[in-house]
Amino acid sequence: MNGVLWKLIAVWCCALLCVRAQDTAEEAKEVATATGLQIESQESEHFVFLWGAPRAAGQPSVIAAEAAWSEFSKMSGVTDAGLLFGTRKPLVGLFAAKTGYDKYADWYDAKYKPYPGFAENVKRAVFWPQPTPRIATFTHLKPNTPESARNIFAHEIGHLLVMRWKYHNNFLPPWFEEGFACWIEAKALGRNNCYCFSGGYGDRATRLDKINDIEWPKWKAAVAQQVKGKSDKALRNLVPMPLSDLAAPEMGKAWSVVDFMASQGGEKLLLFIEKFKAHWPKDIVFEHNAAKAEAQEKALNEVFGKDFDSFDAAWRAWVLKTYSMTSAPVRK
Repeated sequence: MNGVLWKLIAVWCCALLCVRAQDTAEEAKEVATATGLQIESQESEHFVFLWGAPRAAGQPSVIAAEAAWSEFSKMSGVTDAGLLFGTRKPLVGLFAAKTGYDKYADWYDAKYKPYPGFAENVKRAVFWPQPTPRIATFTHLKPNTPESARNIFAHEIGHLLVMRWKYHNNFLPPWFEEGFACWIEAKALGRNNCYCFSGGYGDRATRLDKINDIEWPKWKAAVAQQVKGKSDKALRNLVPMPLSDLAAPEMGKAWSVVDFMASQGGEKLLLFIEKFKAHWPKDIVFEHNAAKAEAQEKALNEVFGKDFDSFDAAWRAWVLKTYSMTSAPVRK
């Protein structure tokens, strides 16, 4: 009887895999038809990739996306991706140029209608994470390279993870969302290369070659120097900052705060996300307000037993004890 049962299970699993492969191919065909692009699909354990660029150019991104999931899984103990993503694997799209990226945005907008003006917003960016209704992230290769796209996808998967955990269909605090994504990127790849803090927001006037593609030990050393010199922004001052004001020093502190939370236990980091989302004001307003600050400080108190200032003090002590002031370069 057991042998028959196992055979039935094997047949069912095989059939399920065939259906999923067919669904993936059909989705790629739909995108190709709508955009006029040549699209190839590839499925990994947790993601579906759409290649509007040469398949070989996308392989570093496959490794990076799965590495980002792996880091999240190790930190959180969550092994079932369905808890975040549901029954469909997220789409990850890489296109040869911005024209393909824009056409994909138009396809997504027409099919899923996330909100008015979606495609126009996407086209103003170079990469995009979309948490609902079809979970997706996408970018293009100009001016990016396969290597920088690798980092972008590790980072953008970080966005999707923090967006989707206890999903609440509202804006997240920029410092934490970007900090979490930078942290996942660094944990997965050992370096940060996403333009989220290297020219895209608060560093517009800074030479990119000075702050781009930085090994994580160097970032840790820079954060430690900030703390030693007492030049880091207080957490209560970081919390209200808009995305456009987050420069490299603020992003360094933001991901380091996430690193500190994770060091206290992955379950605490996830609980903090869950708690501040639960306390978040119900009105969907992009701008920061006092209610958003209150939600975050309340979550800190409930999870870590600290307000902004006492949490800051604990984080600073941990950085000085944990991060080296100097570090040798890490080679690619």
